[in-house]
Amino acid sequence: MPSLRDTVTVVVERPVLATLDCPNWTQPRGGNPDNATHRNFGCADAFNLQQMVADKRDLVVGQALARNSDGDYESLQILRYRRDVQVKDQPPIKPLYYATSGFQGQR
Repeated sequence: MPSLRDTVTVVVERPVLATLDCPNWTQPRGGNPDNATHRNFGCADAFNLQQMVADKRDLVVGQALARNSDGDYESLQILRYRRDVQVKDQPPIKPLYYATSGFQGQR
């Protein structure tokens, strides 16, 4: 019998998404007097989302926003551009405008 010193415990954790019951044709396709949503409504979207997500944990608990993905940070960049403010250690952001006067060429 091995001792506790010689025991290795390996724990593997990964999210497993539930299989979708799609398509579900248990309801008749005819009239809908209750005006209820059909059982297949959104089924393809849910299935496709499960297939596209790289890390399935993101569907349960999202990730924290990165600095450059935050809308407040991005709006500051626009404000700096409009006010022509230069941030320390950052080159000024100026667009290049190429203006032409009049039409050149044949019609």
